[in-house]
Amino acid sequence: MGDSGKGVKVAACSPKLKIADPSFNALQINEDIVGAVSEGCRVVLFPELSLTSCSCGSLFSFHTLLDSAYDALNYILRSCSEYDTYIIVGLPLMDNNKVYNCATILYNGNVVSYIAKHNVYPSSAISYSFSQYTGSEKDSIFSEDFSFLVDDIRFRVIIGDDIDNFVYDNSVILNPSSLPVIAGGYSDYKNKILSYSAEACGIVSVNPSYFESSSRHVFASTAIAATNGQLLMERRPFKNNSVYCTFSGEYTRCEWHEPKRRSNEYTRTPFIPENAKQYLDDILQIQAHALARRFIHIGCDRMVLGISGGLDSTLTLLAAANTATLLGESPKDVVTAISMPSISSSARTKNNAAALSIALGVDFRTIDISESLLLHLKDIGHDGIATDTTYENAQARERTQILLDICNMENGIMIGSGDLSELALGFTTFGGDLLSMYGINASIPKTVVKALVIHWADILQGDIKQILYDIADTPISPELIPSINNSISQRTEDILGPYEIHDFFIWQMFVYHRRPTEIYAAACEVFDTIYQSVDILNWLEIFYRRFFMSQFKRISLSESPNITGVNLSDFDMPGDVTAAAWMKELESIKKSI
Repeated sequence: MGDSGKGVKVAACSPKLKIADPSFNALQINEDIVGAVSEGCRVVLFPELSLTSCSCGSLFSFHTLLDSAYDALNYILRSCSEYDTYIIVGLPLMDNNKVYNCATILYNGNVVSYIAKHNVYPSSAISYSFSQYTGSEKDSIFSEDFSFLVDDIRFRVIIGDDIDNFVYDNSVILNPSSLPVIAGGYSDYKNKILSYSAEACGIVSVNPSYFESSSRHVFASTAIAATNGQLLMERRPFKNNSVYCTFSGEYTRCEWHEPKRRSNEYTRTPFIPENAKQYLDDILQIQAHALARRFIHIGCDRMVLGISGGLDSTLTLLAAANTATLLGESPKDVVTAISMPSISSSARTKNNAAALSIALGVDFRTIDISESLLLHLKDIGHDGIATDTTYENAQARERTQILLDICNMENGIMIGSGDLSELALGFTTFGGDLLSMYGINASIPKTVVKALVIHWADILQGDIKQILYDIADTPISPELIPSINNSISQRTEDILGPYEIHDFFIWQMFVYHRRPTEIYAAACEVFDTIYQSVDILNWLEIFYRRFFMSQFKRISLSESPNITGVNLSDFDMPGDVTAAAWMKELESIKKSI
């Protein structure tokens, strides 16, 4: 949106890009600059590391990428030499044998200033190979305290979350950032920018586009401009148009306002905020865009997944069908759902898997693995009768092999269905359901998976509504031991404890970094009328024991987007870690009760 009043017009652009391809990115940036200048903009702002993309990880330390980025910068300088416009683009730069995350301020074909980022451990999605800039380096190319005037307005560039530590003055802050989108996160970002703008003359913040990597995060082209605590403009998630705002120089200061915080610290379902509908809608949108990004990048023809009739595979199928719609394709043409029942499968889950797939209009196939399972068990010397770990895991591995081989046959990508709760507890089969080519549910806990399936039921209505409600009401089970009278005989929560309490543990551990005594006390308070304290302690012990024991599995996880703010696929911990310190603290709790 624009502003027709007098003043300095600023553009916030999130161009299309290719990861580690500065030449392509420079062409896209130049296109946006031309458009912004034609709109009368005197300042054009691009996201953090916009010339390379922010997702290059270890490549940031390679001279090939650094040199290519610098050449791309010079291309922009030549292309924009006649513009009376300040242009801010980001790139990695080497100085004194150290690589820095930089923003360059360009004007009239010249580099006016290089600005280096201070914080090298940000909350953003950048995998850092950068050095920390302290401002004390000798003979540095960087400007420590640089601002520039356009008419009567003073502008200053602050990169990413350096904005959290800046001492504000009478400047408009230009904030090239690399903040990914998570469910419910946009409102937190917006509130932060609004509150910070009360201390400065104004802030313009812009983040990368949907074309960034979706390996670990999803980006959404978000941008916000604010002054005096008031919104000037915003570009909400997944809107690709450039946005403009005008600063007139007539500002009044207002009191500081703290950003709003999530208020679900001590609730039974902490991953789901009060505004559940918007939060769940966010997840559906992020899932579809993440999967579409990966599907397009790989250049495959089909999304292939296993459908069991359980919660996780149901959500995966819904996300795949939604992605097909986003891509403008028929689900039948790009989504293959394969039911792979065995003698352990119940009639209820088999029927629901088939009914849902047919109702969604995807390519649905049934491949019964009972015979191949027994043959495999015979080949390895198993009697095929004992329902031990080998019997259970062989089924999961047989199903994964089928899905991967079909992907090879039909140029497909295998979409994983494992959720955050299962990954945290290690309730997955190594070489089986743990494996996929892209894990779309990996940061979504079981309580949210169930809420999403019900949310989809309310959206889709008709016959699908009843199918989804029945799936949500089905006992959670891996169905890896034979059913009794065609009914589910293996219930996960009888083995592990309730998923709602494990999700509560995950939230307390990874969002608030609380220790066992604190988590136990919080759980006893929240679940006081539902569970006995002795049971809560037992489940907490199961949680910690399984979490640390299963790290070796998570190390081999496929890439997956962070959708809820907690993603264990890139949690940095060795596979031979010990839980001794946590278990010792649990023992002290046992002695005190």
